[in-house]
Amino acid sequence: MPEPLVSFSLFAALARGGSGGNGYGQLPSTSSTSQTSETEKSDAVETLLGLLPLCRRTSLECVLRLAASVAVRHETTKMDAESVAFVLAPKIAWPRGGRWDAETVSLAGDQTYEETRADKQTRELRAVADAARLLVARRVTDPQ
Repeated sequence: MPEPLVSFSLFAALARGGSGGNGYGQLPSTSSTSQTSETEKSDAVETLLGLLPLCRRTSLECVLRLAASVAVRHETTKMDAESVAFVLAPKIAWPRGGRWDAETVSLAGDQTYEETRADKQTRELRAVADAARLLVARRVTDPQ
């Protein structure tokens, strides 16, 4: 695709919406505050997607539903919502400057890479992956 499904104008907001809290690579907390935070983040990301043009929103919804169907079968596919989201993230959103380079994708997926040393692109990709995880997880639990 010449342009991502998530428009450039919404990229920064999506990257912010997926950052913080239980980000990619962090274990989820069992506290009710954490659950509320996850729900609020998920709602915020869904709201952002509502701002997409209809054709992009519809295409992204199809991709997310397909990803959810893979995640539902995680015992067979070996891909849970987080794994599927990490594969999906570089394909659905990237900064206006261009697609993610291979090193950024590699570093973003490296659980041992120190977050404090992560460059801006790596942090953004991790945040986009976390936002994608929220979207896929919501479709796993609420298939409609």
